[in-house]
Amino acid sequence: FDKETGLPVKQTATVVGFQGGEFTQETTYHDYKDFDGLKKATKTRSTRDGQRFVDTEVTEFKVVSDLPADTFSEPK
Repeated sequence: FDKETGLPVKQTATVVGFQGGEFTQETTYHDYKDFDGLKKATKTRSTRDGQRFVDTEVTEFKVVSDLPADTFSEPK
């Protein structure tokens, strides 16, 4: 976590890949922007065992403030 903002900057985890192998995955979070009062990292980079795995970039993010009451109800 960033000491000044408290926002996450890096996450490390052991993950299972598509073929069942385990990897150490490190994800870094960059370029935080404010979306309706919520700070969101708009760029991430993930590596697996030190090799680049995936980069992402958020171009749009909407905060939903009003959902129907049954949105998260158990299916009938």
